[in-house]
Amino acid sequence: MSAAPPDLAALSRAQLHSLLSSPNDDAFLAWARSLPALQQLAADEAALRAEAESKAAQNLALAPPLEALREETTALYERARRLEGEWAAGEAGMREAYKRFAPSSLHASLAQSVAQLHDDSERMASAYVEGLPLGIASDASPGATPGTGTPTNGVATPPQLAAADDFVRRYRALRGTYHRRNILLERLARGSVTWRDE
Repeated sequence: MSAAPPDLAALSRAQLHSLLSSPNDDAFLAWARSLPALQQLAADEAALRAEAESKAAQNLALAPPLEALREETTALYERARRLEGEWAAGEAGMREAYKRFAPSSLHASLAQSVAQLHDDSERMASAYVEGLPLGIASDASPGATPGTGTPTNGVATPPQLAAADDFVRRYRALRGTYHRRNILLERLARGSVTWRDE
């Protein structure tokens, strides 16, 4: 028995025979569980089990906030994708709206405005000469007084003077706007105007 483990060496032959011949191994298991090495293994196993159960409980406690975070992340992602689609549509609309302010569009609009101002001023002058209300050009009866539409003996009356003053004021304002825009149009045609994209 000198080569046997110390725990076995301390047992008598009768004890060994009883230990090995136990019908349900209860005695052997009781003896094995009394060994310090197995007791240490059992303690280590219990400690590991307790640590695993503690971490599992921590993980379960983290589950609700993590689930809420997942749902929030999903909602934010879906909102980002929706905003991305809205951005593309808004950018397309912005490009379409910007076409009105492109140099070519502004040039065409300015040229149209100059032509319209010229036509309006010519119609106003014709209406005054023909004795029609300002802004209305049509055939007037011969001998009509400018600005009144009624014949006269050539002597200016206060209503006629007021009509002339109104005509001069409105005609000068119209032609002034026409000349300013026409000068800008001519400069643009010469290339002396620089459009800035700001």
